[in-house]
Amino acid sequence: MTFYQELQLNQAGSKSLLKNSKTMKEKLYHAFVYMVKIAVTMVFCFAFVTASSIILGKDNSIVGVVVLLCVMVFRNADLGIHTGHSTWLLALFFVIMTVCPHLANQLSPLPALLINIAALAVLILFGCHNPFMFNQSTLVLGYLLLYGYDVSGKSYMLRIAGMAAGAVLTCLVFYRNHKNRVFKRNMKAVIQEFDLFSSRTKWQLCQILCVPLVLCIAQLCNMPRAMWAGIAAMSAILPFMEDMQYSEYEIKLEPGDQIFVYTDGVPEATNAKDELFGTDRMTDLLNEYADETPDPLLIHVKAGIDEFVGDAPQFDDLTMLSLFYRGNQPQ
Repeated sequence: MTFYQELQLNQAGSKSLLKNSKTMKEKLYHAFVYMVKIAVTMVFCFAFVTASSIILGKDNSIVGVVVLLCVMVFRNADLGIHTGHSTWLLALFFVIMTVCPHLANQLSPLPALLINIAALAVLILFGCHNPFMFNQSTLVLGYLLLYGYDVSGKSYMLRIAGMAAGAVLTCLVFYRNHKNRVFKRNMKAVIQEFDLFSSRTKWQLCQILCVPLVLCIAQLCNMPRAMWAGIAAMSAILPFMEDMQYSEYEIKLEPGDQIFVYTDGVPEATNAKDELFGTDRMTDLLNEYADETPDPLLIHVKAGIDEFVGDAPQFDDLTMLSLFYRGNQPQ
Protein backbone atom coordinates (compact mmCIF):
# COMPACT_ATOMS: atom_id res chain seq x y z
CA MET A 1 0.00 0.00 0.00
CA THR A 2 1.42 3.37 -1.03
CA PHE A 3 1.58 6.44 1.21
CA TYR A 4 -1.22 8.09 -0.79
CA GLN A 5 -3.42 4.99 -0.64
CA GLU A 6 -3.01 4.82 3.13
CA LEU A 7 -4.05 8.47 3.36
CA GLN A 8 -7.34 7.53 1.68
CA LEU A 9 -8.25 5.01 4.39
CA ASN A 10 -11.03 5.88 6.80
CA GLN A 11 -10.44 6.04 10.55
CA ALA A 12 -11.29 2.37 11.06
CA GLY A 13 -8.83 1.33 8.33
CA SER A 14 -6.02 3.39 9.80
CA LYS A 15 -6.63 2.04 13.30
CA SER A 16 -6.69 -1.49 11.94
CA LEU A 17 -3.24 -1.00 10.39
CA LEU A 18 -1.92 0.36 13.68
CA LYS A 19 -3.40 -2.52 15.65
CA ASN A 20 -2.04 -5.19 13.31
CA SER A 21 1.48 -3.72 13.00
CA LYS A 22 4.07 -6.43 13.59
CA THR A 23 7.04 -4.22 14.46
CA MET A 24 7.51 -0.91 16.27
CA LYS A 25 8.93 0.62 13.09
CA GLU A 26 5.81 -0.37 11.15
CA LYS A 27 3.54 1.00 13.88
CA LEU A 28 5.41 4.33 13.95
CA TYR A 29 5.10 4.61 10.17
CA HIS A 30 1.32 4.04 10.25
CA ALA A 31 0.98 6.47 13.15
CA PHE A 32 2.90 9.08 11.15
CA VAL A 33 0.62 8.62 8.13
CA TYR A 34 -2.43 8.88 10.38
CA MET A 35 -1.16 12.15 11.89
CA VAL A 36 -0.42 13.53 8.43
CA LYS A 37 -3.97 12.69 7.39
CA ILE A 38 -5.39 14.53 10.41
CA ALA A 39 -3.18 17.54 9.70
CA VAL A 40 -4.17 17.65 6.02
CA THR A 41 -7.84 17.39 6.97
CA MET A 42 -7.57 20.24 9.46
CA VAL A 43 -5.76 22.47 6.96
CA PHE A 44 -8.35 21.69 4.29
CA CYS A 45 -11.26 22.44 6.63
CA PHE A 46 -9.72 25.72 7.76
CA ALA A 47 -9.00 26.76 4.17
CA PHE A 48 -12.50 25.80 3.01
CA VAL A 49 -14.32 27.75 5.73
CA THR A 50 -11.97 30.74 5.37
CA ALA A 51 -12.48 30.84 1.60
CA SER A 52 -16.26 30.68 1.97
CA SER A 53 -16.14 33.52 4.50
CA ILE A 54 -14.11 35.68 2.12
CA ILE A 55 -16.43 34.96 -0.82
CA LEU A 56 -19.78 35.08 1.00
CA GLY A 57 -18.90 37.50 3.79
CA LYS A 58 -18.10 36.89 7.45
CA ASP A 59 -21.82 36.74 8.35
CA ASN A 60 -22.06 33.64 6.14
CA SER A 61 -19.05 31.77 7.50
CA ILE A 62 -21.55 29.24 8.90
CA VAL A 63 -22.44 28.30 5.30
CA GLY A 64 -18.89 27.03 4.80
CA VAL A 65 -19.18 24.98 7.99
CA VAL A 66 -22.51 23.39 6.95
CA VAL A 67 -21.39 22.65 3.39
CA LEU A 68 -18.09 21.20 4.57
CA LEU A 69 -19.92 19.07 7.13
CA CYS A 70 -22.25 17.67 4.45
CA VAL A 71 -19.44 16.97 1.98
CA MET A 72 -17.27 15.23 4.57
CA VAL A 73 -20.16 13.13 5.90
CA PHE A 74 -21.97 12.18 2.69
CA ARG A 75 -18.81 11.19 0.84
CA ASN A 76 -19.13 8.00 2.92
CA ALA A 77 -22.59 7.99 4.54
CA ASP A 78 -25.73 7.16 2.60
CA LEU A 79 -29.48 7.60 3.04
CA GLY A 80 -30.22 3.88 2.75
CA ILE A 81 -32.19 4.27 -0.48
CA HIS A 82 -31.63 4.35 -4.26
CA THR A 83 -28.58 6.50 -5.10
CA GLY A 84 -30.44 8.60 -7.67
CA HIS A 85 -33.28 9.27 -5.24
CA SER A 86 -30.78 10.07 -2.49
CA THR A 87 -29.00 12.61 -4.69
CA TRP A 88 -32.24 14.47 -5.39
CA LEU A 89 -33.12 14.31 -1.70
CA LEU A 90 -29.79 15.88 -0.76
CA ALA A 91 -30.56 18.75 -3.13
CA LEU A 92 -33.98 19.11 -1.48
CA PHE A 93 -32.37 19.11 1.96
CA PHE A 94 -30.19 22.06 0.94
CA VAL A 95 -33.27 23.95 -0.26
CA ILE A 96 -34.95 23.29 3.09
CA MET A 97 -31.88 24.35 5.08
CA THR A 98 -31.62 27.52 3.00
CA VAL A 99 -35.26 28.61 3.08
CA CYS A 100 -36.95 27.28 6.22
CA PRO A 101 -34.58 28.56 8.95
CA HIS A 102 -34.71 32.05 7.42
CA LEU A 103 -38.50 31.93 7.10
CA ALA A 104 -38.91 30.70 10.69
CA ASN A 105 -36.81 33.61 11.94
CA GLN A 106 -39.20 36.07 10.29
CA LEU A 107 -42.23 34.68 12.12
CA SER A 108 -43.45 34.67 15.69
CA PRO A 109 -42.57 31.58 17.79
CA LEU A 110 -45.77 29.58 17.16
CA PRO A 111 -45.85 29.85 13.32
CA ALA A 112 -42.08 29.26 13.38
CA LEU A 113 -42.74 26.07 15.35
CA LEU A 114 -44.89 24.73 12.51
CA ILE A 115 -42.28 25.64 9.89
CA ASN A 116 -39.54 23.91 11.87
CA ILE A 117 -41.66 20.77 12.40
CA ALA A 118 -42.43 20.51 8.68
CA ALA A 119 -38.78 21.06 7.71
CA LEU A 120 -37.37 18.57 10.21
CA ALA A 121 -40.00 16.02 9.21
CA VAL A 122 -38.58 15.89 5.68
CA LEU A 123 -34.96 15.92 6.84
CA ILE A 124 -35.43 13.15 9.40
CA LEU A 125 -37.97 10.87 7.72
CA PHE A 126 -36.04 10.74 4.43
CA GLY A 127 -32.51 11.54 5.58
CA CYS A 128 -32.34 9.48 8.77
CA HIS A 129 -34.01 6.22 7.71
CA ASN A 130 -31.01 4.35 9.05
CA PRO A 131 -30.48 5.81 12.55
CA PHE A 132 -27.09 4.15 12.91
CA MET A 133 -25.72 6.46 10.19
CA PHE A 134 -26.41 9.34 12.62
CA ASN A 135 -27.31 11.58 9.66
CA GLN A 136 -29.31 13.72 12.08
CA SER A 137 -25.97 14.93 13.43
CA THR A 138 -25.38 16.45 10.01
CA LEU A 139 -28.79 17.46 8.68
CA VAL A 140 -30.49 18.66 11.85
CA LEU A 141 -27.29 20.26 13.14
CA GLY A 142 -26.84 22.09 9.83
CA TYR A 143 -30.43 23.31 9.95
CA LEU A 144 -30.05 24.57 13.51
CA LEU A 145 -26.76 26.33 12.79
CA LEU A 146 -28.30 28.19 9.85
CA TYR A 147 -31.31 28.98 12.03
CA GLY A 148 -29.11 30.42 14.76
CA TYR A 149 -26.93 32.49 12.44
CA ASP A 150 -29.61 33.95 10.20
CA VAL A 151 -28.90 36.85 7.85
CA SER A 152 -30.97 39.23 5.73
CA GLY A 153 -30.74 41.48 2.70
CA LYS A 154 -27.67 41.10 0.50
CA SER A 155 -26.12 38.63 2.93
CA TYR A 156 -29.08 36.29 2.48
CA MET A 157 -28.74 36.48 -1.30
CA LEU A 158 -25.11 35.45 -0.88
CA ARG A 159 -26.22 32.67 1.47
CA ILE A 160 -28.57 31.33 -1.23
CA ALA A 161 -25.69 31.32 -3.73
CA GLY A 162 -23.35 29.61 -1.26
CA MET A 163 -25.88 26.94 -0.33
CA ALA A 164 -26.67 26.31 -4.01
CA ALA A 165 -22.98 25.78 -4.73
CA GLY A 166 -22.74 23.57 -1.65
CA ALA A 167 -25.70 21.49 -2.84
CA VAL A 168 -24.06 20.91 -6.22
CA LEU A 169 -20.74 19.98 -4.60
CA THR A 170 -22.32 17.64 -2.05
CA CYS A 171 -24.50 15.91 -4.66
CA LEU A 172 -21.55 15.43 -7.03
CA VAL A 173 -19.34 13.95 -4.30
CA PHE A 174 -22.17 11.75 -3.02
CA TYR A 175 -23.13 10.43 -6.46
CA ARG A 176 -19.52 9.80 -7.46
CA ASN A 177 -18.87 7.73 -4.34
CA HIS A 178 -22.20 5.84 -4.30
CA LYS A 179 -23.16 5.41 -7.97
CA ASN A 180 -22.03 1.79 -8.05
CA ARG A 181 -23.89 0.85 -4.87
CA VAL A 182 -27.31 -0.69 -5.24
CA PHE A 183 -30.01 -0.10 -2.64
CA LYS A 184 -33.27 -2.03 -2.66
CA ARG A 185 -35.24 0.77 -1.01
CA ASN A 186 -36.64 3.81 -2.78
CA MET A 187 -38.55 6.82 -1.50
CA LYS A 188 -41.84 4.91 -1.72
CA ALA A 189 -40.43 2.11 0.46
CA VAL A 190 -39.34 4.62 3.10
CA ILE A 191 -42.91 5.95 3.29
CA GLN A 192 -44.33 2.43 3.46
CA GLU A 193 -42.00 1.51 6.33
CA PHE A 194 -43.29 4.36 8.49
CA ASP A 195 -44.72 2.53 11.49
CA LEU A 196 -45.89 4.24 14.68
CA PHE A 197 -45.08 1.08 16.66
CA SER A 198 -41.46 0.78 15.50
CA SER A 199 -38.57 2.13 17.57
CA ARG A 200 -37.17 3.96 14.54
CA THR A 201 -40.38 5.85 13.83
CA LYS A 202 -40.85 6.74 17.50
CA TRP A 203 -37.32 8.16 17.57
CA GLN A 204 -37.92 10.10 14.34
CA LEU A 205 -41.16 11.59 15.65
CA CYS A 206 -39.46 12.53 18.89
CA GLN A 207 -36.79 14.44 16.95
CA ILE A 208 -39.36 16.06 14.65
CA LEU A 209 -41.55 17.31 17.50
CA CYS A 210 -39.20 17.86 20.44
CA VAL A 211 -36.41 19.83 18.76
CA PRO A 212 -38.76 22.51 17.31
CA LEU A 213 -40.69 22.61 20.58
CA VAL A 214 -37.50 23.28 22.54
CA LEU A 215 -36.60 26.00 20.03
CA CYS A 216 -40.04 27.56 20.48
CA ILE A 217 -39.77 27.53 24.30
CA ALA A 218 -36.29 29.06 24.08
CA GLN A 219 -37.62 31.85 21.87
CA LEU A 220 -40.54 32.52 24.19
CA CYS A 221 -38.04 32.78 27.04
CA ASN A 222 -35.98 35.25 24.94
CA MET A 223 -32.84 33.12 24.91
CA PRO A 224 -30.18 34.93 22.81
CA ARG A 225 -29.19 31.79 20.87
CA ALA A 226 -32.17 29.45 20.86
CA MET A 227 -30.34 27.11 18.48
CA TRP A 228 -28.15 25.85 21.34
CA ALA A 229 -31.23 24.58 23.12
CA GLY A 230 -32.27 22.81 19.92
CA ILE A 231 -28.81 21.27 19.49
CA ALA A 232 -28.91 20.04 23.10
CA ALA A 233 -32.33 18.45 22.49
CA MET A 234 -31.13 16.81 19.27
CA SER A 235 -28.09 15.38 21.05
CA ALA A 236 -30.15 14.03 23.95
CA ILE A 237 -32.70 12.22 21.76
CA LEU A 238 -30.69 9.17 20.76
CA PRO A 239 -31.96 6.37 18.52
CA PHE A 240 -32.68 3.09 20.31
CA MET A 241 -31.68 4.45 23.72
CA GLU A 242 -30.44 1.99 26.32
CA ASP A 243 -33.31 2.78 28.66
CA MET A 244 -35.89 1.90 26.03
CA GLN A 245 -38.52 -0.45 27.42
CA TYR A 246 -38.80 -3.87 25.80
CA SER A 247 -41.61 -6.38 26.09
CA GLU A 248 -40.84 -9.78 27.54
CA TYR A 249 -42.73 -12.94 26.67
CA GLU A 250 -42.63 -16.48 27.96
CA ILE A 251 -43.79 -19.51 26.03
CA LYS A 252 -43.96 -23.15 27.01
CA LEU A 253 -42.64 -25.59 24.46
CA GLU A 254 -44.16 -29.02 24.08
CA PRO A 255 -42.32 -31.93 22.45
CA GLY A 256 -42.55 -31.46 18.69
CA ASP A 257 -42.76 -27.65 18.84
CA GLN A 258 -40.40 -25.70 16.64
CA ILE A 259 -38.97 -22.16 16.80
CA PHE A 260 -38.06 -20.27 13.63
CA VAL A 261 -35.99 -17.07 13.83
CA TYR A 262 -34.68 -14.94 10.97
CA THR A 263 -33.01 -11.66 10.06
CA ASP A 264 -34.83 -8.86 8.26
CA GLY A 265 -33.14 -9.88 5.01
CA VAL A 266 -35.63 -12.76 4.69
CA PRO A 267 -38.94 -10.82 4.51
CA GLU A 268 -37.13 -7.96 2.74
CA ALA A 269 -35.73 -10.13 -0.05
CA THR A 270 -36.56 -8.28 -3.28
CA ASN A 271 -37.42 -9.52 -6.76
CA ALA A 272 -36.80 -7.85 -10.13
CA LYS A 273 -40.06 -5.86 -9.77
CA ASP A 274 -38.74 -4.37 -6.51
CA GLU A 275 -41.38 -6.29 -4.53
CA LEU A 276 -40.58 -7.52 -1.03
CA PHE A 277 -40.90 -11.21 -0.15
CA GLY A 278 -42.80 -10.27 3.00
CA THR A 279 -43.82 -12.15 6.12
CA ASP A 280 -47.03 -13.53 4.56
CA ARG A 281 -45.15 -15.57 1.95
CA MET A 282 -42.68 -16.69 4.60
CA THR A 283 -45.50 -17.81 6.91
CA ASP A 284 -47.17 -19.73 4.08
CA LEU A 285 -43.94 -21.63 3.39
CA LEU A 286 -43.51 -22.42 7.08
CA ASN A 287 -47.06 -23.74 7.34
CA GLU A 288 -46.51 -26.01 4.33
CA TYR A 289 -43.70 -27.77 6.19
CA ALA A 290 -44.99 -27.29 9.74
CA ASP A 291 -44.56 -30.96 10.61
CA GLU A 292 -41.04 -31.26 9.22
CA THR A 293 -37.76 -31.10 11.12
CA PRO A 294 -35.45 -28.07 10.76
CA ASP A 295 -33.34 -29.24 7.81
CA PRO A 296 -36.15 -29.75 5.25
CA LEU A 297 -38.02 -26.74 6.65
CA LEU A 298 -35.09 -24.37 6.10
CA ILE A 299 -34.39 -25.82 2.66
CA HIS A 300 -38.04 -25.32 1.70
CA VAL A 301 -38.12 -21.68 2.86
CA LYS A 302 -34.82 -20.92 1.11
CA ALA A 303 -36.10 -22.49 -2.10
CA GLY A 304 -39.23 -20.34 -1.90
CA ILE A 305 -37.14 -17.20 -1.46
CA ASP A 306 -34.87 -18.14 -4.37
CA GLU A 307 -37.87 -18.74 -6.61
CA PHE A 308 -39.34 -15.37 -5.64
CA VAL A 309 -36.23 -13.24 -6.11
CA GLY A 310 -35.00 -15.00 -9.26
CA ASP A 311 -31.84 -13.34 -10.57
CA ALA A 312 -32.41 -10.06 -8.72
CA PRO A 313 -29.31 -9.15 -6.66
CA GLN A 314 -29.69 -9.15 -2.88
CA PHE A 315 -27.83 -6.77 -0.59
CA ASP A 316 -28.75 -8.05 2.84
CA ASP A 317 -28.03 -11.33 4.56
CA LEU A 318 -30.57 -14.17 4.49
CA THR A 319 -30.08 -15.83 7.86
CA MET A 320 -32.53 -18.35 9.33
CA LEU A 321 -32.41 -20.63 12.34
CA SER A 322 -34.85 -23.39 13.26
CA LEU A 323 -34.92 -25.15 16.62
CA PHE A 324 -36.89 -28.37 17.17
CA TYR A 325 -37.84 -29.28 20.75
CA ARG A 326 -37.83 -33.02 21.34
CA GLY A 327 -38.47 -32.99 25.08
CA ASN A 328 -37.34 -36.26 26.64
CA GLN A 329 -37.49 -38.09 23.33
CA PRO A 330 -34.24 -39.76 22.24
CA GLN A 331 -32.44 -38.12 19.33
